[in-house]
Amino acid sequence: KPGVDTFFHAANLTKGCVWINGFNIGRYWNIGPKQTLYVPGELLKEENEIVIFEMFNGADTVEFVDAPNLCEVREDTAFFAEVDCMQ
Repeated sequence: KPGVDTFFHAANLTKGCVWINGFNIGRYWNIGPKQTLYVPGELLKEENEIVIFEMFNGADTVEFVDAPNLCEVREDTAFFAEVDCMQ
């Protein structure tokens, strides 16, 4: 929705980068702890071009959410043992 801040949720994606309307939103990795990327409302239009560079597994759809998800960490990885959630 144009003018409304939102968050790109990297659900069902593994590791990569996201561009919206030519602006680099950021990179994601499913091991966490960051699972969402902030999207300023000023970047959004009625119709948006979303480019996802996914290194491993693609997805058919993308999801935008109203709040960030900063605390989910996959326990099946050796990279992170614990994460202190910022609340």
